[in-house]
This record gives sequence, structure tokens and C-alpha cells, in this order.
Amino acid sequence: MHHLAGYYVKRQPLSRPKNVRALPATKSLRDRYAEVLRLRRAICQTQAALQAPATVNRLAAK
Repeated sequence: MHHLAGYYVKRQPLSRPKNVRALPATKSLRDRYAEVLRLRRAICQTQAALQAPATVNRLAAK
């Protein structure tokens, strides 16, 4: 599923959990914290990937 992650992210708006407690309560606090960090990292990578073409286009347009 990891190799398809980028495909799914572009289809949906990015929703970031507001904090650790916004995630399912069935997980331990450590698991929820790890998940927040993982999501944050994925969001940063996705935003960087989405912004890169725009930067390239701006440079090419000059």
C-alpha cells in the first residue's frame, strides 16, 4: 500500500490530526504519537512533491 500512498493523497484533501488525542483511543499514547509523526512526515513529503513542479515551471517561465 505504501507505493500507492501518493496516488491516494492527491485524491483527498490533506487532513492533519489536530493533536495526538484526535487519533483513535484504542491505541497507546506512544503509538498515536508515532502515527502523528508519520502523518506529518508524509504530509511534508507530499507538499514538497506538489510544490516542486510549480517551482520548476516558474523558473522555466523566466
